[in-house]
Amino acid sequence: MANDPHIALPFNIPVAVDEQDELGEYSSAILCVLSFPLGHLDYNPEFGCRDLAFRPITDDLLGEIRSAVLRWVPDVAVFAEERPIEFEQLLRSLILSVQGSESA
Repeated sequence: MANDPHIALPFNIPVAVDEQDELGEYSSAILCVLSFPLGHLDYNPEFGCRDLAFRPITDDLLGEIRSAVLRWVPDVAVFAEERPIEFEQLLRSLILSVQGSESA
């Protein structure tokens, strides 16, 4: 299954793909969860994350995001368990990228 490509987010032309179970796929999935505000999807109002703008990266924020990510992207749980330091660094960098895009 590792040879099945997934479309990378954000979607650009030319199309970029991420290999399944690779860091790029996890980044895209986490970014999708972080980019959706809670209540944005009518058919699934619990999907997403509270607004990240102007929120300092604290242990509470990381815990909240970790919970949301593990709920909506269960494949990431193995990565988070096997490589917790890399997972936290990935979360921190993605939070900063979302915060930066919200203020632009």
